[in-house]
Amino acid sequence: MHMDLILNIIFLIISFYIITKAADYFVDEAANVGLKFGMSKLTIGLTIVAIGTSLPELITSLSAFLFSENASQFIIGTTLGSNITNILLAFGLFLIFSGNFETKKKETYNVLFLLFTTIILSLFIILGYVNYTVLLLLTFYVFYIIFLSKFHKAEVINEEKELVDSKKHGIGTSIIILIFSFIGLFLGAKLVIFSIENLGEILAIPAAYLTLSTISVATSLPEIAVTVAAARKKEHLIAIGNILGTNIMNVCLIIGLSGFAGYYAINTSLYIVSIIFFLLATFIFSWMVLRKKFYGKIGYLFLFMYVLYLGSLISHMV
Repeated sequence: MHMDLILNIIFLIISFYIITKAADYFVDEAANVGLKFGMSKLTIGLTIVAIGTSLPELITSLSAFLFSENASQFIIGTTLGSNITNILLAFGLFLIFSGNFETKKKETYNVLFLLFTTIILSLFIILGYVNYTVLLLLTFYVFYIIFLSKFHKAEVINEEKELVDSKKHGIGTSIIILIFSFIGLFLGAKLVIFSIENLGEILAIPAAYLTLSTISVATSLPEIAVTVAAARKKEHLIAIGNILGTNIMNVCLIIGLSGFAGYYAINTSLYIVSIIFFLLATFIFSWMVLRKKFYGKIGYLFLFMYVLYLGSLISHMV
């Protein structure tokens, strides 16, 4: 058993590396292809690059319907756990590195979008699968993209300018890399699901708890890297926007698109504690964004809450 446990942990680490690197290559080359075909930098930023932040979670969730009998646990656990990790861990570290600061820009509509998706996801889990919820989320996502294109045009172009300008090779090379990176995404996702289910069987733990704790952290690593880097450069708005955008897109895209791939069978009892932390973290984060005042001490509170959250998951595992 010990050897099986070690091997599956190794497989899980390798699969996380594969899926994150494949996602990076996929986004970079898709942006390059889009630019070659005449897509504007705004469109690339709003679609390809924006979706790229949720790509590891999205591919893992969609693949769960193909490779697992516990697809709902993978999808809900990945989405919920990732959003919790983005705020409590990624933004918590950002606040600690940044200290106290204030922003001048209003993010009222973005916060309302975030709260809307947060409440919808929570109700979705509590009430179980609700017809037409997936259509509501996808429609809302389209509306959100239109909003960004009108009111955040300059920011989107500026943030993605370096990425789309950095590729020098031709479109043929980009397409080849795209194909291999897409294959890598699905192979990595399959290996993630395989490893999680094996670990669940070995440790007698529901897949939901493992996805809430392991996949959520691994797929949130890009957000953690971006927010910490933004803190060091004093780019506060980039970090705030990254958390807002990623958490909104996670719910809309992962829950929305996965709903077309199969039916959700939700065991609400597995997620009650996670929903409590999810709502609390989102409301505190939203409160700071609306007040435009941020405190380093809240970062320590977020990390403490994250430790408590992980502790609650572990207590259910043992």
